[in-house]
Amino acid sequence: MLTTLAATAGFSQPEAPDDFYLCTADVPATMQPEKDNFEANRRALRRTLLREEALRASERGEYDLAASLTDRLAEDFGGSADLFADAASAYILAGKQPEARLRFISGLKLDPDHLDCRLGLAKTLIALGDLEDVCHHLQQAVAAGHSEATELSDRYCPETEAEARGVYHGF
Repeated sequence: MLTTLAATAGFSQPEAPDDFYLCTADVPATMQPEKDNFEANRRALRRTLLREEALRASERGEYDLAASLTDRLAEDFGGSADLFADAASAYILAGKQPEARLRFISGLKLDPDHLDCRLGLAKTLIALGDLEDVCHHLQQAVAAGHSEATELSDRYCPETEAEARGVYHGF
């Protein structure tokens, strides 16, 4: 009975939740923790720890590690546009713009209106010299009122700026 009470109080091994629930069999159901909540809490804790480790790695200047941990978060827990933007930023700091480009695109697939992904992708495309799609992304960021996007658009998309002001360059 003492073993059962100790297990109910949370002294079981978290690596072996099945053992935990075997030893609580003689405890009334109202006193037993729900297995679904236990798993959800364990998963949330794991996500938080991975996220914190990625942030610490970034603070230490270990950008490759930060990027791989953020990628792991996206794989294990499902991605979000914010998470992909964070991973892309870490890849940029690690000097890996092609990988950053892919993460920004993944973020935009989840949330096409995500401003950090939109502007980050435009800046990454500029850094890669791939200017074909830059104006599209910059104009969407300009439409959202982002001042940095406006400056970049003026520099890299002068024809788009002229069209917006009604200037006609054709014959």
